[in-house]
Amino acid sequence: MSLREIKKQKTADQLMEAIKRIVDNQPTCKDLKNKIAAGKQLKLNPTNVEKEAGLSYNSTKSHKPVLDEIDRINSLKVNEAGNNARKIANQKIQRAKKSKEINSLKDEIKSKNDEIEMLKRVNLNLHSHCRELTTALYQKIPQEEREALFDKLLGDSNDSNIIPFKD
Repeated sequence: MSLREIKKQKTADQLMEAIKRIVDNQPTCKDLKNKIAAGKQLKLNPTNVEKEAGLSYNSTKSHKPVLDEIDRINSLKVNEAGNNARKIANQKIQRAKKSKEINSLKDEIKSKNDEIEMLKRVNLNLHSHCRELTTALYQKIPQEEREALFDKLLGDSNDSNIIPFKD
Protein backbone atom coordinates (compact mmCIF):
# COMPACT_ATOMS: atom_id res chain seq x y z
CA MET A 1 0.00 0.00 0.00
CA SER A 2 1.40 3.34 -1.02
CA LEU A 3 1.76 6.32 1.27
CA ARG A 4 -1.01 8.12 -0.60
CA GLU A 5 -3.45 5.24 -0.01
CA ILE A 6 -2.49 5.06 3.66
CA LYS A 7 -3.16 8.80 4.12
CA LYS A 8 -6.46 8.51 2.22
CA GLN A 9 -7.54 5.62 4.47
CA LYS A 10 -6.54 7.59 7.57
CA THR A 11 -8.61 10.57 6.37
CA ALA A 12 -11.58 8.28 5.69
CA ASP A 13 -11.29 6.85 9.21
CA GLN A 14 -11.20 10.38 10.68
CA LEU A 15 -14.33 11.29 8.70
CA MET A 16 -16.17 8.13 9.84
CA GLU A 17 -15.31 8.86 13.49
CA ALA A 18 -16.53 12.44 13.00
CA ILE A 19 -19.82 11.09 11.63
CA LYS A 20 -20.23 8.90 14.72
CA ARG A 21 -19.58 11.84 17.06
CA ILE A 22 -22.09 14.05 15.20
CA VAL A 23 -24.75 11.33 15.27
CA ASP A 24 -24.13 10.85 19.02
CA ASN A 25 -24.30 14.66 19.57
CA GLN A 26 -20.82 14.67 21.13
CA PRO A 27 -18.69 16.82 18.82
CA THR A 28 -15.16 17.94 19.66
CA CYS A 29 -15.21 20.92 17.28
CA LYS A 30 -15.79 24.28 19.01
CA ASP A 31 -18.27 25.56 16.38
CA LEU A 32 -20.42 22.44 16.63
CA LYS A 33 -20.29 22.49 20.45
CA ASN A 34 -21.54 26.09 20.35
CA LYS A 35 -24.45 25.04 18.12
CA ILE A 36 -25.44 22.36 20.61
CA ALA A 37 -25.08 24.83 23.50
CA ALA A 38 -27.41 27.21 21.64
CA GLY A 39 -30.00 24.42 21.52
CA LYS A 40 -29.76 23.75 17.81
CA GLN A 41 -29.83 20.30 16.27
CA LEU A 42 -26.66 19.28 14.44
CA LYS A 43 -27.15 18.45 10.79
CA LEU A 44 -25.23 15.57 9.35
CA ASN A 45 -23.74 17.01 6.17
CA PRO A 46 -20.27 16.93 4.57
CA THR A 47 -19.36 20.41 5.83
CA ASN A 48 -20.08 19.57 9.49
CA VAL A 49 -18.25 16.25 9.13
CA GLU A 50 -15.21 18.07 7.73
CA LYS A 51 -15.30 20.58 10.60
CA GLU A 52 -15.60 17.81 13.18
CA ALA A 53 -12.75 15.82 11.63
CA GLY A 54 -10.57 18.96 11.51
CA LEU A 55 -10.10 18.70 7.75
CA SER A 56 -10.31 21.32 5.02
CA TYR A 57 -13.40 22.24 3.02
CA ASN A 58 -14.40 19.69 0.30
CA SER A 59 -12.12 16.99 1.71
CA THR A 60 -15.09 14.57 1.72
CA LYS A 61 -15.47 14.94 -2.04
CA SER A 62 -12.88 12.27 -2.79
CA HIS A 63 -14.30 9.80 -0.22
CA LYS A 64 -17.35 8.17 -1.79
CA PRO A 65 -17.97 5.68 1.08
CA VAL A 66 -18.12 8.58 3.56
CA LEU A 67 -20.62 10.48 1.40
CA ASP A 68 -22.68 7.30 1.00
CA GLU A 69 -22.71 6.82 4.79
CA ILE A 70 -23.89 10.41 5.30
CA ASP A 71 -26.69 9.88 2.76
CA ARG A 72 -27.66 6.55 4.32
CA ILE A 73 -27.93 8.00 7.84
CA ASN A 74 -29.89 11.01 6.60
CA SER A 75 -32.29 8.78 4.64
CA LEU A 76 -32.86 6.70 7.79
CA LYS A 77 -33.77 9.86 9.67
CA VAL A 78 -36.17 10.88 6.89
CA ASN A 79 -37.78 7.42 6.92
CA GLU A 80 -38.14 7.59 10.70
CA ALA A 81 -39.72 11.03 10.40
CA GLY A 82 -42.07 9.71 7.71
CA ASN A 83 -42.98 6.74 9.89
CA ASN A 84 -43.61 9.06 12.81
CA ALA A 85 -45.82 11.26 10.64
CA ARG A 86 -47.78 8.20 9.51
CA LYS A 87 -48.12 7.02 13.11
CA ILE A 88 -49.36 10.44 14.19
CA ALA A 89 -51.86 10.52 11.32
CA ASN A 90 -53.10 7.04 12.23
CA GLN A 91 -53.41 8.06 15.87
CA LYS A 92 -55.44 11.12 14.87
CA ILE A 93 -57.76 8.92 12.80
CA GLN A 94 -58.12 6.46 15.68
CA ARG A 95 -58.79 9.32 18.10
CA ALA A 96 -61.50 10.69 15.80
CA LYS A 97 -63.11 7.24 15.55
CA LYS A 98 -63.00 6.80 19.32
CA SER A 99 -64.46 10.28 19.84
CA LYS A 100 -67.35 9.44 17.52
CA GLU A 101 -67.87 6.16 19.36
CA ILE A 102 -67.83 7.93 22.72
CA ASN A 103 -70.34 10.50 21.50
CA SER A 104 -72.65 7.79 20.16
CA LEU A 105 -72.41 5.91 23.48
CA LYS A 106 -73.19 9.12 25.38
CA ASP A 107 -76.25 9.65 23.16
CA GLU A 108 -77.31 6.06 23.78
CA ILE A 109 -76.95 6.52 27.54
CA LYS A 110 -79.01 9.70 27.38
CA SER A 111 -81.78 7.96 25.42
CA LYS A 112 -81.74 5.04 27.89
CA ASN A 113 -82.00 7.45 30.83
CA ASP A 114 -84.92 9.22 29.14
CA GLU A 115 -86.59 5.85 28.60
CA ILE A 116 -86.05 4.94 32.27
CA GLU A 117 -87.64 8.20 33.39
CA MET A 118 -90.62 7.61 31.09
CA LEU A 119 -91.04 4.05 32.42
CA LYS A 120 -90.91 5.34 36.02
CA ARG A 121 -93.76 7.76 35.23
CA VAL A 122 -95.78 4.98 33.56
CA ASN A 123 -95.15 2.67 36.52
CA LEU A 124 -96.30 5.35 38.97
CA ASN A 125 -99.49 5.89 36.94
CA LEU A 126 -100.15 2.13 36.84
CA HIS A 127 -99.68 1.80 40.61
CA SER A 128 -102.05 4.66 41.32
CA HIS A 129 -104.61 3.13 38.94
CA CYS A 130 -104.16 -0.27 40.64
CA ARG A 131 -104.74 1.31 44.08
CA GLU A 132 -107.90 3.01 42.84
CA LEU A 133 -109.16 -0.24 41.30
CA THR A 134 -108.40 -2.26 44.44
CA THR A 135 -110.16 0.31 46.62
CA ALA A 136 -113.18 0.36 44.32
CA LEU A 137 -113.42 -3.44 44.31
CA TYR A 138 -113.02 -3.57 48.08
CA GLN A 139 -115.86 -1.08 48.46
CA LYS A 140 -118.08 -3.36 46.32
CA ILE A 141 -117.77 -6.25 48.80
CA PRO A 142 -120.49 -6.06 51.51
CA GLN A 143 -119.28 -5.58 55.11
CA GLU A 144 -120.34 -9.09 56.30
CA GLU A 145 -118.54 -10.80 53.45
CA ARG A 146 -115.40 -8.79 54.13
CA GLU A 147 -115.25 -10.01 57.73
CA ALA A 148 -115.90 -13.61 56.64
CA LEU A 149 -113.24 -13.30 53.96
CA PHE A 150 -110.64 -12.06 56.46
CA ASP A 151 -111.60 -14.74 58.99
CA LYS A 152 -111.21 -17.37 56.28
CA LEU A 153 -107.79 -15.97 55.26
CA LEU A 154 -106.57 -15.87 58.85
CA GLY A 155 -107.91 -19.32 59.62
CA ASP A 156 -106.33 -20.97 56.57
CA SER A 157 -102.82 -19.80 57.28
CA ASN A 158 -101.54 -20.93 60.66
CA ASP A 159 -98.03 -19.77 59.75
CA SER A 160 -99.26 -16.30 58.99
CA ASN A 161 -97.58 -13.23 60.37
CA ILE A 162 -100.99 -11.63 60.75
CA ILE A 163 -102.25 -11.59 64.33
CA PRO A 164 -106.02 -11.08 64.79
CA PHE A 165 -107.24 -8.29 67.04
CA LYS A 166 -108.91 -9.34 70.25
CA ASP A 167 -112.14 -7.56 71.23
